[in-house]
Amino acid sequence: MFGVAHSFYYSVFIKSLGIGYILGLLYFLFMLPRRLGVRGRAAVILLDISFCLTAAVVSFLLLFDINAGRFRLYVAAGAGAGFLLFWAFPGKALSGAIGRRALRARRSVAAKLRAVRRSSPRIKRNKIQKKSKKTIARRKNNDI
Repeated sequence: MFGVAHSFYYSVFIKSLGIGYILGLLYFLFMLPRRLGVRGRAAVILLDISFCLTAAVVSFLLLFDINAGRFRLYVAAGAGAGFLLFWAFPGKALSGAIGRRALRARRSVAAKLRAVRRSSPRIKRNKIQKKSKKTIARRKNNDI
């Protein structure tokens, strides 16, 4: 009907599934710095915007190359299904494994820093405490 075989639609859908799977992998790669400890609102916004721009360019190139630039709902559904397919098994497993390792690394670094802080001489802390007690005593004497 209309001169296009159904196999063409199936091949476009399969390709859009593949593109969605690749976008899921890209999202995982863009999420990786967050899992490893990059903090801050600016860094998160920058990572999210860069992923959205990358996904938009990849989706546009998919539509332009395969479907002559025409937007079809089944192409978008295929890309979304491919993205969810990635997150169904490998994405969730990889994200959990990296998250657990990053948490263990943070805890071990924090424990080492606490040990160094405990073993360091407390000369500075005592001086600061003595000064603060002296200033409190001076303030009391001046107020009386």
